[in-house]
Amino acid sequence: MPALSNKKHERVAQFLANGKSAAESYALVYGKGPGAAVSANRLLKNANFAKRLEELKPQAQAHQESIVAKVVDEELRTRVGRAEVLIERRNVLRQIVAERAAFEDHQDVPGGKTGFVLTTRKAVGRTMVVKEHAIDLALLKELREIERQIASELGQVEDKSDVTHRFTSLREVPAEILEQWRAEAAAAKAQAAPSVH
Repeated sequence: MPALSNKKHERVAQFLANGKSAAESYALVYGKGPGAAVSANRLLKNANFAKRLEELKPQAQAHQESIVAKVVDEELRTRVGRAEVLIERRNVLRQIVAERAAFEDHQDVPGGKTGFVLTTRKAVGRTMVVKEHAIDLALLKELREIERQIASELGQVEDKSDVTHRFTSLREVPAEILEQWRAEAAAAKAQAAPSVH
């Protein structure tokens, strides 16, 4: 069915199809007034209007689902991209650890073969140089922080302080919950689809 000939009725139908109430849709087009709800209900009883509304609902739902899917996909790509950058940074630090572990001066030092030992040379007097070995706490801390960030980006960290699980942004929703929502939406869509006889 083509768009309704009355442009205002068409706009009301579009608002309704996108989830607004009848009174709200009518008021958005015609303005708020004491008779908006009554007029909206009268419009709903119009056969052409009802037919057009039923035609618009699946289109509006598909459009809304595609917008949500795009937002979810972008968020997932963003999360995965950040996680990939962090993983690469972690790999660089692990390479430093591996090279230190193979360093000849570390072979006889307790813990030297782990790669987490840092060797410095210190001058004692004018002619003597002494090697000092210490655990590289800064490197360990950085690795731990990167690993925590990777887990967070991949949705593997729970915030124990937030027991309500209320999200104020789509960016806060863990990936597995987004996937669950996507699956539920697909199932609901499949159930709502009219059966063909």
